[in-house]
Amino acid sequence: MHRIEEIQSFRIIGSRIFTALAFDETAFLWQKFRTQEKEIQHRIGSDLYSIQKFPKGLNWSTFNANTLFEKWAGVTVSDDSEPPFGLLDTIIPGGRYAVFNYKGAVSGYGDFFTKILFEHLPQAGLEWDERPQFEVMKADYLGPNNPESEEEVWIPIK
Repeated sequence: MHRIEEIQSFRIIGSRIFTALAFDETAFLWQKFRTQEKEIQHRIGSDLYSIQKFPKGLNWSTFNANTLFEKWAGVTVSDDSEPPFGLLDTIIPGGRYAVFNYKGAVSGYGDFFTKILFEHLPQAGLEWDERPQFEVMKADYLGPNNPESEEEVWIPIK
């Protein structure tokens, strides 16, 4: 099941890479970010954000392991926070999101995401919107390889 949320835009400071599933460097991204996380000032809350910015006009039926996209690891901050050297900032635009709960290791996430795109959204009459998609990991997140890990998956919808 999912819920629909309408959110205001918010600011993220974090690390960014350009990647594809075929040469996924997510672990490197998070390692880099975690080494500088304590330098971030004016942080809001303790949640961690994994953000994907997919190419504009992406046709999901042609998405494959070599499709390049932008991936972020970060935290929310107030508007007056400056990124420490080596980190960047980005804005997550406000709007409507379908929010799904995922429990499991990262190895099962691809199948879960595929079901959201090709089953859950169409069955609910929802359509993907071209805004960043993100996951929220709470303070009690157990890590990417733990089958008991839980996160929220936020899908931008029109």
